[in-house]
Amino acid sequence: MSMPMNESEWFSCANPEPMLQLVRHALPESELRLFVCGCCRRIWHLLVDQRSRSAVESAEAFARGEIGERELQVAKESAYAAYCERSQNAYDHAAGAAFFCTNAKKTMLPAAANLVLAAVENKDEERAAQADLLRDIVGNPFQIGDP
Repeated sequence: MSMPMNESEWFSCANPEPMLQLVRHALPESELRLFVCGCCRRIWHLLVDQRSRSAVESAEAFARGEIGERELQVAKESAYAAYCERSQNAYDHAAGAAFFCTNAKKTMLPAAANLVLAAVENKDEERAAQADLLRDIVGNPFQIGDP
């Protein structure tokens, strides 16, 4: 079992997985959802089906409290249909990521970030970008009372 991440490691980490492990229990669902939506925004060009793009937009709106669970469910169903219609290639991973953004279970949301990784060629570059995105959303988890 590895030691927990320290503050210095948090700010230098280029892999979102250990970072998510550190904050997963304290991170509000809305922030986690915004993180995975941000990951999907990074591969927007691969979301060739408007239903997938709409799902990401709906998941963002849900995270901000602008739509309710019913609207999110409609977006999820539409995103699932788009996902099922895609061929087995990078677009399929991208459509799957969009679908997972709409998932109601907090534990399932990180699957979207993993599917984004599967959709890109340069995995290391994408991991580093996701780590930066997570830092932007979470801030410094080692400072108590940080907004």
